[in-house]
Amino acid sequence: MQDPEIRPLVEQTTEGLQKLIPEIPIWIKNPDYDRLDWLNKFLEYMWPYLDKAICKMAKKIAEPIIAEEIPKYKIESVEFETLTLAAYRLLFKV
Repeated sequence: MQDPEIRPLVEQTTEGLQKLIPEIPIWIKNPDYDRLDWLNKFLEYMWPYLDKAICKMAKKIAEPIIAEEIPKYKIESVEFETLTLAAYRLLFKV
């Protein structure tokens, strides 16, 4: 048996690395895989709060615009009963 050739990992080819370490995690094989994972986890945790904050801001912006337009169309009033971005959060993919 011959002594193995020792080289730094950076000098290995992709195929050579896969032969050396067949169970390489996906984030090493494909660096784009894990780039947005932290953001998706953050959104999952924060979604109920973001939903309320974004809807409150949208309502605050829309109400004066709607109130200004109501007389033109002879409408008594327009109100938001419920405003939500839904239970499904945004999901980012690369």
